[in-house]
Amino acid sequence: MPSIEALYGYSNAVVVHWLNNDIGLKINALRNTPLKTHRELENKEQQELEHLEAAVKMGMLWPNTKDSNSAESITYAAFQDHLSSYESHIPSKLQELDILRFEGIPGLLAQRRKGGNAFLEKTDVTTLVEWKLKHGIYRPNLANLVASNSTVDMRETTKSAFEIYDADNNECANSITALSKLKGIGPATASLLLSCHDPLKVPFFSNELFKYVIWERRRGHGWDRKIKYSMDEYSEMFERATALRERLKKESGKSISMTDIEKVAYVLGKEANSGYKSSRDKSGGDNAIQANEPKRLKTTKHTDSRES
Repeated sequence: MPSIEALYGYSNAVVVHWLNNDIGLKINALRNTPLKTHRELENKEQQELEHLEAAVKMGMLWPNTKDSNSAESITYAAFQDHLSSYESHIPSKLQELDILRFEGIPGLLAQRRKGGNAFLEKTDVTTLVEWKLKHGIYRPNLANLVASNSTVDMRETTKSAFEIYDADNNECANSITALSKLKGIGPATASLLLSCHDPLKVPFFSNELFKYVIWERRRGHGWDRKIKYSMDEYSEMFERATALRERLKKESGKSISMTDIEKVAYVLGKEANSGYKSSRDKSGGDNAIQANEPKRLKTTKHTDSRES
C-alpha cells in the first residue's frame, strides 16, 4: 500500500498540525498504536487513509497539489498542461457560448476600442450573463433583471465604465462600481464585463478563481469556501491572481492572461469537486488530482437588485 506521504505529500507532523480536531487526533492515535503483525500495519494504514479522505471531503486538505498546483507554486509547464484540458471540461452545448465569452465579445470590444468607442450592446451583456449562469450557478431571476435594462442604458453605462477604467490606469474599482449601476449587475458580473474589455489584466470574479487563489488548508477555506461577492474579496483575489500572472510571466518569459488563469482555476476546481484523476499523470504522483471533495454548495438567494 502506498504511504500517506506518497499519496498526499504531507508528513505526520504536518497532517496533525493542520487537523487539530477529531480527525487529526484519530490519525495521531493510530500512528502511536504499537504494531504486532504486518496485517495490523496494513489495517492501520488503511484507517489513516480513510481519515485523510474524510478530511479531504470536508475541504481540510488539498491532496497532490502541495508542490505542483497551488497558486503559490504551480509551474508554467503544469499551468499550460491544465489550461490545455479546459475545453474537455465544457459540455458541447455550452461551447458556442464559451467561444463568444472568450473570443467573440472581447474581439468586438477590441475593434470598437480601436475606433475610439468601446461599449457593449445589450445583446452582448445578456449573452455574457447567460454564459455566466450556465457556466456556474444558474439563477433565472438574475437573467430577467439584467434583461430589464434598456439598450441605451447598457451601451452608455458600459461605455462610461470602460472609459473610467482606461483613465484610471487600469484600476478596476471605479469601473466596476459604474457597471454595478445596471440592474442585476454586481461585482461578479461587472468584473466579467470588464474582463472582456481587458482579458490580459482583469480577472473575472468566478467561484473557482476566487477559491483557488485564496486557498487555505482548513475547513471552509478550500473548495468549500463560501463567497460574499464583495469588492473587498474581489480586491484580494485581484492582487493574488496578478501575483500569479506576474510570477509565471517572469519564470516563462511568456505572456499570461487573466482568462488563462480563470480557465486553469476552473479545471482544478471541477476536477477536485468531481473526484477526477488527471489523465496527465496516471501514476498518482504530484500532478494527479484525486480529491473527492464536496459538491458546490447552493447559495442563498439575494433580496436586492444586484447579483452575487
